[in-house]
Parts: sequence; structure tokens; C-alpha cells
Amino acid sequence: MISSSSSLDEIQEKCTFLDLLGHRGFFLAACAGTMSQFIYSYMEPILAKTCEDLDLDQIQIGWFFMILPAAYIPSAILLDFLPKQWDKRIIIMFGVLFCAVALIFVGPSLLLNVHDNQLPVMIFGQAALGLFIPVSLILALPTMVELAMRRFPGQDLHVNNMSAGIFNTMNGVGEVIGPMYGAAAYEHMGFRQTSDTICLICIAYVLVYFTFGLDPMDADPQTIQEETVNSKKRGKARSTCDISDDPANKSESLLSNSNEDLKSTRTVKNTTGATESTLSPSTSSYRSDSTIRHRKKSEPLN
Repeated sequence: MISSSSSLDEIQEKCTFLDLLGHRGFFLAACAGTMSQFIYSYMEPILAKTCEDLDLDQIQIGWFFMILPAAYIPSAILLDFLPKQWDKRIIIMFGVLFCAVALIFVGPSLLLNVHDNQLPVMIFGQAALGLFIPVSLILALPTMVELAMRRFPGQDLHVNNMSAGIFNTMNGVGEVIGPMYGAAAYEHMGFRQTSDTICLICIAYVLVYFTFGLDPMDADPQTIQEETVNSKKRGKARSTCDISDDPANKSESLLSNSNEDLKSTRTVKNTTGATESTLSPSTSSYRSDSTIRHRKKSEPLN
């Protein structure tokens, strides 16, 4: 038996991985982590070879690889100072969009028409990419948790654990796809055009997120509050039904009903007796009639 004071977390069914991934906003926020790892890892098997083609030695290649992580650190720290009222979904989209812009300089893109001075442009691209990658990577998990908690209120701990697991899984997917795609694309089109295709993939992700990931139901506080109140009402209704189904509660209900029936019967009897006493001739009226008849008999005749 579930008592009426049971929490909503005990009454509602636990959300599953499919329930969370079926939410479009949640899934696209998880894909932000995939995109971040994909952008970072596609260069792992091919960037060193590209640096060798630019006549860099091993020490210089090591310094070149340090640029992106060095730019990542201050950007990750500054994200904590963003205004709390800003929509994290919009920030994620801008972060991925700026990564697409930075990838134009990472190659550098053929659109820039840079041939002799590629290295300075690539250094700038690596620094810019390091600044914008953490935007989508760090804000992805809080966005997932917020969306899941709004959709499944009262399951905070369960939602946090599930969201963290999905987030790490999606990051792993990006780390697997990135090097595979980077190596295959490098064999067919080279480093510069490979970076251009990653840029186009980022733009496509932003368009998909903007089209399908900005559900107004996830951002309207009034709607969220109404959903929470309705969920609590449903939980109370379920607990009431469980209490009424208990045999002990049923016997108590029957006993109380029989007591009420007995009281009502007594009330009806009392009312009936009072009515009968009102309608029947009283003793006083009967005596007055007999007295009048006696007086008439005793009066002398004229």
C-alpha cells in the first residue's frame, strides 16, 4: 500500500534512456557534446602529417598541438560568468557556429586563397577553435539535465545520473567518428578541404538544432509550473486510489457508512413520532369537550 504522504518520485515510473533520447531538445543537446568531440578529434590522425608538410620539426609540432588546449582553459573558466537568464540552447548554437567560422582558418579554407602564409592563419584558427569548443561541450550536460527535469519532475537524482551517462556516451561517439572521418577524408581531399567539410557539418547541425530543438514548452516557466502541478495532482490521485483499494480501508468505510445509516434511521423515527403526536387529538382538548357536555346537562330547563 502506498501512503498518501508518498513522494512523487515513488509514485511516478522511472524515466528510461529511450524516454530521454526521445525528447528532441535533449537529444540535440547531447549531440552538442558529440559535435565538440568530433571537431576536436578529426585532426588527431592528420594534423601531424600536415605540420610535417609545412616543414615543422617535432618540437614545433608539439607546440602547435598545445595551442588549442591552451585556449580551451580560459574559455572554460569564463563560461561560469555567463548571465544565468541566457538560454543555454542559443549559446550552444552560437558556440558551434563560431567553431564553423574558426574551421575556415584551421585548414585554412581554399576560400581564403592563402598559399605561402598558411602557418599563421592555422595558428589563429587553432586558438579560435579552442575558445569556442568548450561553449557547446560544457553547456551540453546542464542543458540536458534541465530539459529532463522539466519533463520528468520529482526524479532529480535519477535524471542527473541518466543524463551524465548519455552525455559521456555521446562524447564517445564523437571521439570514434572524428578520427575515422578525418583520416578517410584526408586521403581523398587533403587537410584543407577536410576542414571545410567539418565546417559545413557544423552549420548543418546549427540549422537542425534551430529548427527542431527550440521547443517553447521547454523554456516557458509558466508552462513548466503547470506541468509540475498537474503531475503532483496525478500522483495524489494515484495514491488515493491505492488507499481506497486496501481491504482495511474498505472495512472502515463500510463501518462508517453503517453508522451513518443507523443515525439517519433514528432521526427518521424521531421525526415520525413528533409528527404523529402533532396530528393526534390531545388529552386536554378531549377533557374540554367532556366538560362542555356535562355543563349542558346540569343546566335547568326554562
